[in-house]
Amino acid sequence: MLRRIGIIVAAVVVATLVGLWLCDGPVWRSSTVPAAIRADVARLHSWRGSTRADACRKLATGGAAAAPFLIEHADDPGWADGLWGGSHHMFSFHGGPNMVAVPCIQALEAMRGDAVPALIEALNTNPRERIRHVAAELLGETRDPRALPHLRLALFDASPDVQFAVIDSLAAFCDPKALLYARSEMNADDQWKRASGVRRLGKCDSEDVVGTLQAALQDPAAPVVREAELALSRRHLR
Repeated sequence: MLRRIGIIVAAVVVATLVGLWLCDGPVWRSSTVPAAIRADVARLHSWRGSTRADACRKLATGGAAAAPFLIEHADDPGWADGLWGGSHHMFSFHGGPNMVAVPCIQALEAMRGDAVPALIEALNTNPRERIRHVAAELLGETRDPRALPHLRLALFDASPDVQFAVIDSLAAFCDPKALLYARSEMNADDQWKRASGVRRLGKCDSEDVVGTLQAALQDPAAPVVREAELALSRRHLR
């Protein structure tokens, strides 16, 4: 009986080691990924968080073809894969919180317009809430008009967190409904809601919001004033 258990354990260990080798080796390198980014896409499937993080940084120059692979790791905490793989990297042999997600998100930011089609696809279809949240945030930063109709539809996302990220991004587009929502927050009794409204209004580049932001400097709550100062400083009005 003990011998049988030993054989099973040994088989699991061997299978795990072979699987880890394949993830860094021929299986991924023989895929249909464009040759220019194939090696770094393969490294995104490494069991080492540090290897995946480095791959994210290098894929920042990979163009639109690299964006979908970066998006899939935008919620990667940097831990090692479990014995059976998977996208959530369950066992912490290497890495730390967000050590892979952060460089992947930064790479997507650097891509700007090249990442927009993949981000729209993620916002519309990805089942992972965190991925949709990141997609919504990044689309707002790009201010790419292709994103606008998709962000408006995403206001009906099942996740409140995604909805709030979408409102932030729509404010960056100076969307009238998002700005109306931000102004309503600024009338709230709660100082943190007022601060949120100021922050969102500050994302809009229109001169129409400047007077409201300047009025927020007189708010009795320090968080509200701080958000107004930040928003105005970006316009060099402070």
